Amino acid sequence: MIDFHNHIIPNVDDGPRDFIEVKEMLVRAKSQGISDVIVTPHINNPRFEASNVSDEDIISQFQKLVNFIDDQKLSIKIHLGAELFFIPNLIKLKNHPFATIGNGKYMLIEFHPSFIPLSFNQVLKELRANNITPIIAHPERYLQIQENFDVVQKLHKLGSVFQIDAGSILGTFGGKTKKTAVKFLSSGLVHFIGSDAHNSKNRNFCLEPAIELSKEYLGDDVEILIYDNTKRLLEGKKTISIEKKKYWFTRKEVRSSNKYSN
Repeated sequence: MIDFHNHIIPNVDDGPRDFIEVKEMLVRAKSQGISDVIVTPHINNPRFEASNVSDEDIISQFQKLVNFIDDQKLSIKIHLGAELFFIPNLIKLKNHPFATIGNGKYMLIEFHPSFIPLSFNQVLKELRANNITPIIAHPERYLQIQENFDVVQKLHKLGSVFQIDAGSILGTFGGKTKKTAVKFLSSGLVHFIGSDAHNSKNRNFCLEPAIELSKEYLGDDVEILIYDNTKRLLEGKKTISIEKKKYWFTRKEVRSSNKYSN
């Protein structure tokens, strides 16, 4: 399977400290059946402005990672993408060397945890007008979506697709995030599940257990999210949507399900 969305390039953002930690993480990934990893270092995120990491630095570190994987015979293919912090002029990055994925067809976008600006409407329209599909990173973790799921419908109508974190399904980010992740799964609005791995300890690769829990809501169709859609992403093809009517749970059923809430 292919893991989409992680931060395993060392020393470019809040990922691993060194290649020793990278190896621990990739051994874990391999043990879970992961064959490919789409790495997505942060771009434009205000948290990392002081580090002054350039695009060239990221490309250089990525190449070192490629060489390290070959030297260590880890048998995992890696692909370079990015996680872009939302800014009003995202369209200016359409020709950036690694801001898009799948031959320029997709862009992974994250919002501030507490605030989704109204300008997303125009920005996402611009991306779609340029044949770029916005992928909203871990929407289940955003406060506005946790409080008002209608925001998801607005993003969806603008042509966005959604990637949720494996850790959210497992409860890593708390009960409210977990409940929202379950709502995404049960509404059939998830297109990708990614590890969002950052380190070898509390944010490691965890696709395998998350997939097992997701089968409670999607059955074997969960494989679409970690095999079919991730392959289509790399190829720049349209993703497969899981039918909402097949898995829709009423709000009462979701609230009463204590199995996956803290």
